[in-house]
Amino acid sequence: MPVPWLVNGHLEKLRKKINKHKQDILKWKNGVGKRIEQKLANTYKKMGCIAIVECYSLMLGEYSVELTNNRKLVMKLGQQTCTCRL
Repeated sequence: MPVPWLVNGHLEKLRKKINKHKQDILKWKNGVGKRIEQKLANTYKKMGCIAIVECYSLMLGEYSVELTNNRKLVMKLGQQTCTCRL
């Protein structure tokens, strides 16, 4: 088999895989999954200053975090923003 034929076959498989992932992402309706929520909860526990975590919008990935010093932060995972950075 000639090498260009093998490379072309590999590129075609790669194109199909990338296109499938793109279609899957376009169909995705949730904000974040259970695994990400669990990672966030574990991180909050390690910080030791989180009092309450509320989910405002699962679709947009908006969470409210109330700290023990009565400060309230709003994280928007979809936009990668947090009110602590303002």
